[in-house]
Amino acid sequence: MNANIASFIIYIIHKIARLEKISPAQVYKTLDKSGCIDEYLVPFYDELHSMDASVVASDALLWLEKRGAKI
Repeated sequence: MNANIASFIIYIIHKIARLEKISPAQVYKTLDKSGCIDEYLVPFYDELHSMDASVVASDALLWLEKRGAKI
């Protein structure tokens, strides 16, 4: 993972944390445990980073929901 991808993931984690009113650490743990980072955010970075952060955050939350993970 390069610095651009890492910065993008950190930005999305903070976006979700603000939307859900929880800590970024809690968001990270849930995204990591569910595989969202390794199976969605990193592989699709090229497409996702050009999208609005709110859309990406909503998509990540949907990813979690479909896998039964809760923040």
